Amino acid sequence: RTLTITGSMFTWTSYPPSPLLRKYTLRHPGDTADTTNKLQLMIQRAPFTSYSDPDNWQLKIVRHYFGCEVDHNPTKFDCLTEAAAGQTECTGANGAEQNGNDAKFVQSTPDSVTWTLDLDLVHTVEESDTGLYYVCFRDSNAGAWSQLASGAEGGSQYLEVLRIPEDQIHPRGIYHNQYFSAVSGAVTPVTLKGSRL
Repeated sequence: RTLTITGSMFTWTSYPPSPLLRKYTLRHPGDTADTTNKLQLMIQRAPFTSYSDPDNWQLKIVRHYFGCEVDHNPTKFDCLTEAAAGQTECTGANGAEQNGNDAKFVQSTPDSVTWTLDLDLVHTVEESDTGLYYVCFRDSNAGAWSQLASGAEGGSQYLEVLRIPEDQIHPRGIYHNQYFSAVSGAVTPVTLKGSRL
């Protein structure tokens, strides 16, 4: 017996593709210059599966362990201009008329929309923005938020952010818990291990 599962009505793809580094410089298709830390996220609808107006679509990116019930953090994934500071989701063209984010929203086809987001992701001992995220979506302001799967091969449910090589460097200093012995009153060479001494 064959079990047939209907594909997702909406999916997302990103450029650069997931997993992506928390900092990077590249040239997006159609651009004439390199850009730094800009993510293009496209939401695509399977043809004839719904009739919602893409101008009303909304998007947010949240940590996977919170789920789609929490607000989008515009300081980490900024899809809005300064005129819309504090907004908690990325809106479509109808929302852009009110909050000024139309420059970062492009309807590519009747069934796809692309947002351009500025990334500001950190990695420190106290805080790290690397890890897994959900791409959450609703097709109207009154709709319920739902998590989307990637439309890329494999259909991952996560947008993954990786550390950059510089994040792997140990802090400067000696390593703790090293043992050595010396004779009192005498000069004794001691070798200590550490990082970037």
